[in-house]
Amino acid sequence: MGAICRILKSMRRLAIGCALLSACSFTPGSLATGDATATTDASDGSMTDDAPGDGTPMQVGPHVRPISIAGTVTGGPHVNFPLLVLLEESWLAHTSAIGEVTSVAAHDVTFSADAAGTVPLAHEVEDYNETTGRYRAWVKLPSLEQSTVFYIRYGDATITASQENVAAVWSPIYAAVWHLAPSLADSAGTATGTNAGSLDANGKIGAARSFDSVDDVIDLTLVAAIDNVFGGGGTIEAWFLATTAGEMDRGRIFEKSAFTTGGGIDGWALHMDSGSTSGSIRFAHSTTTGIAIWNTGTNTITTGTWHHVAVVYNKDNSANTPLLVVDGVDMALSGSTPGGTVHSDAAHTLRLGNRANLDRSYHGSIDEARISTASHSISWIKTSYANQNNFETYCTAGAEIPAP
Repeated sequence: MGAICRILKSMRRLAIGCALLSACSFTPGSLATGDATATTDASDGSMTDDAPGDGTPMQVGPHVRPISIAGTVTGGPHVNFPLLVLLEESWLAHTSAIGEVTSVAAHDVTFSADAAGTVPLAHEVEDYNETTGRYRAWVKLPSLEQSTVFYIRYGDATITASQENVAAVWSPIYAAVWHLAPSLADSAGTATGTNAGSLDANGKIGAARSFDSVDDVIDLTLVAAIDNVFGGGGTIEAWFLATTAGEMDRGRIFEKSAFTTGGGIDGWALHMDSGSTSGSIRFAHSTTTGIAIWNTGTNTITTGTWHHVAVVYNKDNSANTPLLVVDGVDMALSGSTPGGTVHSDAAHTLRLGNRANLDRSYHGSIDEARISTASHSISWIKTSYANQNNFETYCTAGAEIPAP
């Protein structure tokens, strides 16, 4: 009798098990219910855990990571700041190189102010290496301060076209931006340059243009958007590496003027000046009674080294002394400020590396030349310099977070 009971119980357990299997309808290769990280091994159908190893479920794009500011932000918050972002990570390589970016041109790499991606940020890609995951772009931040965090998104295979909005990165603050890498296009969409003699060169940030101190020049055209940029206050800036002080010891970085009898200018110029003060930088603007000139001190500039220069000036105030900043330092200036009215420069072509008569040729390389219709503060310029001077380490990407 006992043996019969045992047989009946075994048959009952077998029937219940079959019913459960039928209800689950499990097939090899499917995810087990309740385990979002479990997958099946293709070879034998066994379950494996493909989680990253830190307890976080493995994601299938889009992937999201926070980016924080590791470099120095002076002052702030800085509104609509174009930040140079450089990241070189294995996960930013293309999927063919065992990375997670799905477009060989990095079209699926985008930025947002929030993790959910509902507040996209305009960006301009400088370069991308799909094998190494080296990615460099300008990203427009609505507000930049030391505690700013924004987000990079990548790995969305549905994005197959460029998501760049180049003009929006620079608008409305910048009237013209030339990366010179190696295109002479203006990223602000204003004035594409025309080259005469300058050559491709290694730059501070990317590629640059080199000038031979003989007759090289880049003509940045005559357009209204870059006329009288100092009216009411404006800013010009560039990175430069001087081999020498240039032709006649006064090689031009920028000049928007016409040559006048006696060697003067009608307009404005930013140039090297070892003719009057060894190793200095000069900014000059013509007036109805003469030329206003300002020089930095002796040996401000070291040849063979990259420097950043920015000039902030308001030509509508005849008593206004410009802010001339070299490598993030506000320079003490010597010079003179004649009276009268400061001339208009609207009739003159802007040039890079020389002046209209082609007799003040710059000698060395120039990179990242910009013109702004805003009077940037010293804290803005210091922050911009810090970002560009140390762009390799200025931003840090954090661990991947679940995509909202």
